[in-house]
This record gives sequence, C-alpha cells and structure tokens, in this order.
Amino acid sequence: MLSAQSNPVAIALESGRAARQLSYIAEVEVNYDDCGGSGFDPGGIDPWGPEVCPTCHGERTQRITRNYLAEAFQISANPDSTRPVERQHLVAVIQHCRELVGALMRLPEVA
Repeated sequence: MLSAQSNPVAIALESGRAARQLSYIAEVEVNYDDCGGSGFDPGGIDPWGPEVCPTCHGERTQRITRNYLAEAFQISANPDSTRPVERQHLVAVIQHCRELVGALMRLPEVA
C-alpha cells in the first residue's frame, strides 16, 4: 500500500486543495443586517439617545467568510435560488475546472 508521502497523486491533490481553498474562500466586509447598517441597537430602550449596536459596536459592518465555489454549486443545484450570481462565483468554477483537468493530466498512464 502506498502512503500519502510516496504517492505523487495524493501529494498533488493535497497541494491543490490548499491552493484552491485560498483562492475560493475570501473574507469580506458587509453591512451588518441586524442594526440595518446604522450602528445603533434597534431594540435599545435608552430614552436619551440610541444605544450602540452590541454586535457590530457601532462599526456598521461585519466581516464574513465566503466560499465562492460552494456558493456557485448551491446556485447551480437549486433552480429556485435567489442568490445573485457574481463574477467571483464564475471565477471559482473556472479555477476549479482547470485544477481538475490539471490533476487528471498529471495522473500516470495505466496500462
């Protein structure tokens, strides 16, 4: 039995996975939905003024991690999806296909 250390296919797949995750996954900053992007607590009870949102701390934004490849697969699998298709989704699918073809081309010939 070949170990992952001596198997060139396993090594190529592992290095491909690490590179793919870095290019498909991005941390983005978006408006915080619970406070409506205002930075104030919508349920605040202070009669003298608005309270700072306890989650975004008045920053009005939040940082989220997006996996564009997974989102693209979810969009294509669900014909009733309301998620808009973005350029990053298409780029992720193209990169994924190129990596798959490249991995197939590196496989040794089987006689």
